[in-house]
Amino acid sequence: MPRGGPQPGAGRKSISEELGTRDLARKALIARYGGLEEALNALLATQEPALLKFVFEHAFGKPQEKVDVTSGGETIVVTFKDAE
Repeated sequence: MPRGGPQPGAGRKSISEELGTRDLARKALIARYGGLEEALNALLATQEPALLKFVFEHAFGKPQEKVDVTSGGETIVVTFKDAE
C-alpha cells in the first residue's frame, strides 16, 4: 500500500467550522449558566488546577518559556514567546 501524500480528513479545520463550534459552545454555556461571565465564574469555582491554568493562560497570555541549550561548551538561552 502506498504511503505519504494527502490524507482524507487530515489537517486543520476550516475557519467556518471552528466558528460554528465556538458559537455552539457559547450557546450551550449561556443556556446552562445564563451568560458567559457566569459560566466562567462557575468554571473558576471548581478550583480544578488544569482548568484554572487554562483560563489564566487565555486571559493573560502564557508566560515566556526559557530553555537552556548547551552545545560545544557554549550555553545558548532560547526564549519562546506566544504571538499576540
